[in-house]
Amino acid sequence: MIKENDFQISFNLSSSDLEDLNHIEQIIKLLETHQISPSRIIFEILENITNRKQAMLAIARLQETGFGLAIDDFGADYSNFSRLLFLKPDYIKIDHQFIKQIHVDSDALKITRAITEFARNSGILTVAEFVHCREVQDKVMELGIDFSQGYFFSEPSELFIP
Repeated sequence: MIKENDFQISFNLSSSDLEDLNHIEQIIKLLETHQISPSRIIFEILENITNRKQAMLAIARLQETGFGLAIDDFGADYSNFSRLLFLKPDYIKIDHQFIKQIHVDSDALKITRAITEFARNSGILTVAEFVHCREVQDKVMELGIDFSQGYFFSEPSELFIP
């Protein structure tokens, strides 16, 4: 299914995924076997990285192969500005706790604007998570956020690699 389409697809990677270089090599091999271009795949880093040295090796391997890298839930929990220093992501996915309220909460709007401006100045693309209504999408567009995702567009779905 993935092979017949030309859209980009995101997959989540946990800290334990990043700390196992064999696992990373298996992922690369699987996608090569199915002739799926790395440029179509974005790996989303989910949580706090416990073994930074191993994770950096894995991330370097993924990036040198041509995969995109995103920080998921940016602005919440472990996903913060300090992670940008060593992950060097292509994308920041702005956490839903800010996005879902930007049309009614001025503080959420200010934080989202700051993240967006920082990312733009750093050459990092932005993704708004949890866009659930037209009013939120209008604010996302007003802020110049690069991509949107959420129930306003469609429900999440599973994708199968044959």
